[in-house]
Amino acid sequence: MKIININFTFITIAAASLLSEASSANIDYNDKLCWSGNEDPATNPDVPFFNSNLSVDCKELNDHSGLQCGRDYYGKDGNSFLNWVYGTKHPGFPNWIAMDKVGKSQYAPDGLMFATFKLGMSGSLRDPHWHPNSSEILFVTGGKAKVTVTGFPKTDVAGNLRGATSTVMGKERFSETFIVSTGDAVIFPVGYHHYFEGIHADDPLTGIAIFDTPDLKSFDTPQVMKNVPNSILNRVLSLKEGVADGFYTGSRRVITDPNPTWSPPDSLSNDLADNSSFKVSGIYNDLVPALHQDINGNSATKVVNAHTNTVLDKAGYSIAYTEVQPGASIEPYWMDDADEVIFVIAGDSIDVIRSGNGGKSCLDSFEIEQGFFALNEIGSTWTLTNNGDETAKVLRIFNSNHPSMTTLFDGYESLPEDVIKTMNYLEGNKGP
Repeated sequence: MKIININFTFITIAAASLLSEASSANIDYNDKLCWSGNEDPATNPDVPFFNSNLSVDCKELNDHSGLQCGRDYYGKDGNSFLNWVYGTKHPGFPNWIAMDKVGKSQYAPDGLMFATFKLGMSGSLRDPHWHPNSSEILFVTGGKAKVTVTGFPKTDVAGNLRGATSTVMGKERFSETFIVSTGDAVIFPVGYHHYFEGIHADDPLTGIAIFDTPDLKSFDTPQVMKNVPNSILNRVLSLKEGVADGFYTGSRRVITDPNPTWSPPDSLSNDLADNSSFKVSGIYNDLVPALHQDINGNSATKVVNAHTNTVLDKAGYSIAYTEVQPGASIEPYWMDDADEVIFVIAGDSIDVIRSGNGGKSCLDSFEIEQGFFALNEIGSTWTLTNNGDETAKVLRIFNSNHPSMTTLFDGYESLPEDVIKTMNYLEGNKGP
């Protein structure tokens, strides 16, 4: 981790320009750090970044039985994994305790939790499962997958059309199956049964799963079924006698290798059930350019929130995807009503300058790259600059389903000249 030493320059901004420099001064950077020299995200709650590439493999911690931390490997080739990211609110060994700060504001009370993943074999399966305390956004950063999710119920208990509401009577719930690829997302409502499969080992599925809770609960279908008597399974599922005796009854696997008879789906195009209400296609496309590109360089963003997708109406989070060209910046801003977690999909030298931390007046800066997470708490001012040679691609995750932000430009531009002079007044200096 490279910590950046900065000569900060105080500038005053006329309403018509961000570049009117009035005076400069060196700031004693080390006296204003938002976090101490301890860079361990598992022990220092003020460290705002987390490198998911270095997560601990729990299976190597033989002397710490029962820990639920870091990277869990499954599959014979060791090329598939789930890499958990969470704070102390989830049982086990926390790897980024700054996540405990997410959701502390009354305006954005939901916590967050993440898992990055890779399915490295053709037919590798994230076992069928559901979450009783969180919805899920699955964002595909690479490869393709076949996704299946229980469809929306169509009727209420009286048989009336109700749309996306729950049913109590035993109405049959059909499932939807569709293909997702790089730049697609899937939204799984809380409690909905779902799973996904890798398709090509040469183009392995990679991505991030996002949950609007700091303490995720899961029910895996194989683990549920092993606790149901075989006689009931045979009757309810119309199985031939003895079939249930061959079902898997071992420990939880989460990711499972393909069975020997697995074959790819008949259609690998995104046209398969492309009208699914759960799928958000092509998030990498049709980005909206940022304002002030003549000053900050080229960047662009696309949002997925409750306004663009009604499946998020009852969820406590949303996402945005931003691309920042080499040499460009996301201008200084703060989140009005949400915490923000950034995940770097691509980029090798993204500098972050942060002013303020949880209401504390402080300054710090750090560099993030592919595989890093970074936390921007509500109200803190951030600016990101891409100092690398490739386009920086970042997924931005908010614990609000329709968040808003304010840029420093917007805040300053609205100030009358007298207010600017007064707030910048120094004894013996008449100000700008």
